[in-house]
Amino acid sequence: MKNLSLGQYKLPIQRTLGVIRCIESDAFNFRIELKDKPCTHRGILSTISSIYYSWGFIAPIMIVLVGKKILQDICHTNSWDEPVDDATKSQWEKWRNDLGLLENLKVPRSFKPKEFGKIVSAQLLRMSDASMCRYGQCLYLRLEDENGKVHVSFVMGKARVTLKTTVSIPRLELAAATISVKIGDTLKKELEYEDIEDHYWTDNKVVLGFISNESRGFHVYVANRVQLIHDQITPSRWHYVDTATNTADEDSRRMSPKDFVEKFQMDHGP
Repeated sequence: MKNLSLGQYKLPIQRTLGVIRCIESDAFNFRIELKDKPCTHRGILSTISSIYYSWGFIAPIMIVLVGKKILQDICHTNSWDEPVDDATKSQWEKWRNDLGLLENLKVPRSFKPKEFGKIVSAQLLRMSDASMCRYGQCLYLRLEDENGKVHVSFVMGKARVTLKTTVSIPRLELAAATISVKIGDTLKKELEYEDIEDHYWTDNKVVLGFISNESRGFHVYVANRVQLIHDQITPSRWHYVDTATNTADEDSRRMSPKDFVEKFQMDHGP
């Protein structure tokens, strides 16, 4: 225990679940310190495994997925301790150096602003998107108080690297939609809001056709995922959003850390 004068000293920085939390500003920060590892299959895997981002704050810049994509590309060409080629090494070093820019990112911990009134409406808004390399989702919480004031805050993101096998864009979009349903269902149970509403968005009309069709039979891949979605949510909760407005589009494309920190949309949503 230590005696602190709260008016004189700054409050400490605390690490919680792999994320740095500044108690004074009540915000999450990022401080990633990587150990020097050889630029080999084993070294790259060790470095990637040491990075932990539990709530997906940095999913849109694919900071971990860029590393995973590099690892995926060398899995079948390099032995565990064989140095990678110069092109891969240059890409890897750039990825490591970009991690330091995340220290400028701050995410408020509280979903509800201090000046916000009594909450009369709570909604979970989920957006999903996919590309040939990656797919993912962004989840937001929309609150409305008794005075009609609205606040939207980012809750959780999730992004994955696609498999090497060829998969069509509609199937990848459907996989992203499935992730959105799974994560949203879990958080809905954890958030302490009564009568919370669900809304889902995708910019792929084929996926909306899959979800809204309850009579036609599909192949196993599509049928299993459509059934999972139907078990959790009614098709009427799914909506179309154009690509320019879909913030999950940043999950499916690589965004540089510099651009991401400057254009941080996830706190206030689309």
